[in-house]
Amino acid sequence: SQSGFWKVTATDDADTPSAVQWRLRLEQPLEASGVGLVPAGDVYFSAKVDLDAFRDEARSPAADALVLTEGRVTVKEDIGINTGIFNARGILAEFKIVGDFEMRGAPNA
Repeated sequence: SQSGFWKVTATDDADTPSAVQWRLRLEQPLEASGVGLVPAGDVYFSAKVDLDAFRDEARSPAADALVLTEGRVTVKEDIGINTGIFNARGILAEFKIVGDFEMRGAPNA
């Protein structure tokens, strides 16, 4: 099962969303043909909202399609250490980009 959140991270002068972020939690690693692509845990997505493309699409059958560009998929990797005396896991972390994407709604049937 997955759980997560989303939020608007930037707006233009008219208070229209121009960038969004969301997080999904993977309970199991994402694999393809037995190869691990994304580890279990939080997966972070961020993208720009392309309003010009959205307006152009309004003239097409996919008028209600949301267009996202410059998307990035990121995972957090703990880089702390765990010794018998001191547990530093979770204190230090590195965010790694594991993919990119563009997204648009499917055309209306």
